[in-house]
Amino acid sequence: MRPPKKPPLIIAHRGASADAPENTLAAFALAWEQGADAIETDLRLTADGVIVAHHDPLPPGATHAQLPAHIPLLPAILATIPPGKTAVLELKELLVPDLGAFPPERVTLIAFDPFTLATAKRALPGCRALLLFADYARLPSPDWLVREVQELGVDGVDLHFTPAVTPALLAPLRAAGLTVLAYTLNATRAVRRAAALGLDGITTDHPAAARRWLGGF
Repeated sequence: MRPPKKPPLIIAHRGASADAPENTLAAFALAWEQGADAIETDLRLTADGVIVAHHDPLPPGATHAQLPAHIPLLPAILATIPPGKTAVLELKELLVPDLGAFPPERVTLIAFDPFTLATAKRALPGCRALLLFADYARLPSPDWLVREVQELGVDGVDLHFTPAVTPALLAPLRAAGLTVLAYTLNATRAVRRAAALGLDGITTDHPAAARRWLGGF
């Protein structure tokens, strides 16, 4: 297996979530301190149309004002991002993020739901959009995954990192010029295997440790 020319980007899963409460401004700030290349967060829509960072479904009918103060709004999250760093935004439901003045080329959209992802990509064509994928047991072939991504008009995949992620799975994706990320890698062996496979980025709860684990890559 040939080593990649450059290490994968380190994406902090809901911020530096091993060391701070996930999806909080504190976790995002710590991720930058720990050397992350990007932060990942989950986006949901309140009943009054405000986009917030929250993994689980919000209480039915909950407005922004009714949510705990530690749940950040998207503009506050984007404001933490230093020059040259990026955001990975998981769309937990059908919504199109309002990026304001934040450059779309520094945003990657991800979602499990194909319709949600394709809708957001059409609305924000300057953003990279990647299909989250984990159901390898039902994957007919790696070529099927390529066709799915191309038919959706998106830019690649964000794969659940299991032993199913092999050179044979990745080869058609690479041949098609697609971006390939993987989630959620929290051990030395997994991070190094992902780097050896040549993935473009890895999502981890431990950005500082992942940087160390990459070693000479």
